[in-house]
Amino acid sequence: MRILIVTMHRGNNYGSALQVYALSETLKTLGHNPIVLDYIPPRINFKSGVKHALKSLCRIGPIREKYDALRGLMILISSKLLYDSFFRKNINLTKPYYSIDALKKDCPQADIYMTGSDQVWNSFHNKGIEYAFYLDFVPDKATRIAYAASFGKECLDKWEIPETKRLLEKYQAISVRESSAVNILKGMGIPGVVVLDPTFLLSKDEWLKRLPPLKVKEKYLLIYSVEPNKNNLIAYSRLIADKLGLKIYLVEWGLRKYNGVDKMLSLLSPLRLLSYFYNASFIVASSFHGTALSINMNKQFVSIAPSKFNTRVKSLLNLVKLNQRYFDKDTFQIEPALMPIDYTEVNAILSELRYKSMSFLTSAINSNKGK
Repeated sequence: MRILIVTMHRGNNYGSALQVYALSETLKTLGHNPIVLDYIPPRINFKSGVKHALKSLCRIGPIREKYDALRGLMILISSKLLYDSFFRKNINLTKPYYSIDALKKDCPQADIYMTGSDQVWNSFHNKGIEYAFYLDFVPDKATRIAYAASFGKECLDKWEIPETKRLLEKYQAISVRESSAVNILKGMGIPGVVVLDPTFLLSKDEWLKRLPPLKVKEKYLLIYSVEPNKNNLIAYSRLIADKLGLKIYLVEWGLRKYNGVDKMLSLLSPLRLLSYFYNASFIVASSFHGTALSINMNKQFVSIAPSKFNTRVKSLLNLVKLNQRYFDKDTFQIEPALMPIDYTEVNAILSELRYKSMSFLTSAINSNKGK
């Protein structure tokens, strides 16, 4: 079946790219033809970003501001080229769409329309309700499914509840990524189930078949964070690395080296990044997907609370009974951080959850065959 996946994939974010890749690959193994809607919301429009950076460069002001603007422009261009290359090689994309109106005028044809994963229903990130991610452009009688969608927060704002309810009532099957999302749906009288993030649909062994080899001889601790301030993470990482005799590698766009870091990892393709996850001796993560990839790769890790929307990470760790790996800047302690993880139980839980997630996916798709 031709399945149109509608998700966040254009945010120049490793987690977003890997989750859509994993969902697409999984649907292929199930015998379907996945196509990803190349929807580009105004907030991540490349041309607008370039214009903003150029205006900052031309504005009269301190040299430091011009340096930051130039650095931002170079990161914007290099990241776009990198992700464009990744999608071109690995994902079947539609033509680009830049608005819900454009989608309504020229709706891509599919047997099933599927809202994919990531924080597609987060009104804070989307600066309001993003109607494309609620499939508001597809024909009324079309089949709508959601796989591992996320609100990114524990409750909705009052203003968005009526419209969100109206949009989600059109879906034939809804699965979400966090237990808090099930409660949100329940409050609107809409059924939903928790499934694994798409990156878990590919097991560790299935990922390894797809990863490029690394030629790294030294042992290292990997820091992966989407937080702008890395100082606390580096400080915690140094405590761990010194205890374990590891170098510190930091994933970060740009060439500026942070104090306390031995090696910067920039301009990596998403699959090459995952190779660094697999080869790491220890991981310090401050993001949902950083935590998810650490678990799936069976790594020793700690997850440091992000500044916003940390319910996603807590829900995941609770799901696999690894709550003790979660710290915030006030609760971090070196001794519990170094306690080894026995992945026997974790993998058993993941295996069961992966089966349930795949069952939801196949059932939701197959129940709509021929409609």
